[in-house]
Amino acid sequence: MAKRPGRPVGASWLSPYLVVSDADAALDFYQRAFGFARGIIIPGPDGRTAHAEMRWQDARFAFGPGKPGQASSPAASGVPSPVRIEVYCEDVDDLFARATAAGATVISPPQDMFWGDRVCRLADPDGHEWSFATNVADFDPARAQAAVEQESPPRAFRQPAWDGSPLDGRRILLYAEQGLGDTIQFVRYARPVQERGGVVILECQPALRRLLAGCPGVDRLVPHGAPLPEFNVRARLMGLPEVLDGPAGRPPADVPYLRAEPERQRRWRRQLGEAPAFSVGIIWQGNPNYPLDRERSAPLARFAPLAGVQGVSLFSLQKGSGTEQLAAAGFPVTDLGGRLDRGPEAFLDTAAVLVNLNLVVTVDTAVAHLAGALGVPVWLALPVAAHWRWGLEAERTAWYPTIRLFRQTAPGDWEGVFARMAESLRRQVTSV
Repeated sequence: MAKRPGRPVGASWLSPYLVVSDADAALDFYQRAFGFARGIIIPGPDGRTAHAEMRWQDARFAFGPGKPGQASSPAASGVPSPVRIEVYCEDVDDLFARATAAGATVISPPQDMFWGDRVCRLADPDGHEWSFATNVADFDPARAQAAVEQESPPRAFRQPAWDGSPLDGRRILLYAEQGLGDTIQFVRYARPVQERGGVVILECQPALRRLLAGCPGVDRLVPHGAPLPEFNVRARLMGLPEVLDGPAGRPPADVPYLRAEPERQRRWRRQLGEAPAFSVGIIWQGNPNYPLDRERSAPLARFAPLAGVQGVSLFSLQKGSGTEQLAAAGFPVTDLGGRLDRGPEAFLDTAAVLVNLNLVVTVDTAVAHLAGALGVPVWLALPVAAHWRWGLEAERTAWYPTIRLFRQTAPGDWEGVFARMAESLRRQVTSV
């Protein structure tokens, strides 16, 4: 089956969506992430990877033509449970048949997804989730269009999807189809769309309506659920990089592309006026309903080394889940979370506070995207298996030039992350 260039067969990643380049690199990553003792790749007769196997002590993960569909998982050997692993393969339907024949539980059968992959999801007897994907959309336009229409929730548009051609004054609807952080990250593509001659209508989550109102490239903004104005063509916000055909890994570099409201910014500057020379905003907890939140969120107690740096004051920007940890923090931290964004629209106060701080230290949340879009210095604490947008190993990201990435070197090693942060913070404070 044909495959998209840059997504080689056998390329695998460990959720949440950390992409690696080939099967050898995938096995190396799994070994680093989970401590697998050994990885084996058996080449197929045509030189492509036929089977990949990852070992944990005496147990194994094994799927592929090299083994007749057998699968076992290492829950009893110490691997965190449940594990979620996603693998690009040559034929997702074939692997689905093999896995189900071996007794895997079907979570979802093979189906075409809106991003252009055919995907199935299975669970092994120990509850570990496996996802197999084959790219299909680039080589079957009709099937790709059908996949686009399978978005969740489904959208019924009579207008065609935009193909990237000059717009010549036509009205284009850009609509946000995923999370708040995703919308903040990808709204930067509104300007390139406008530069192709379009009148840009952005449909976004109601919570972001005022925050994004002044975003470059947006001519009109409509919250989800409101009647849409007339438009000629449409595009998913997160599908724009592919439609615009920009260089891979090189998003538009105009940062900042969001602004805090000036009066709100001045008001928070007055309220924070008594802060010492170096103020640090912190967030430690993401949305607990996110399936992988336990990997990305860190206990507030892990931020203690930052509080120990002389001349630093910590300000909590945490709201909702996680704030209960403040009572037992054991180090000084000023709680601002309860005073932020009390109205129906999120992030307005948070944006005003962020631009008044010297630094933001956070786990992978929407506020990290907001701070990056505002051009605020951010130190981002990442698990070993970070989300695809943060890459594998680099300390910087092309998405946000003011974000510095601090990665775990072993699963759950927040202690090492914050020790390195504290040392870097100490050097930075003494140089001010």
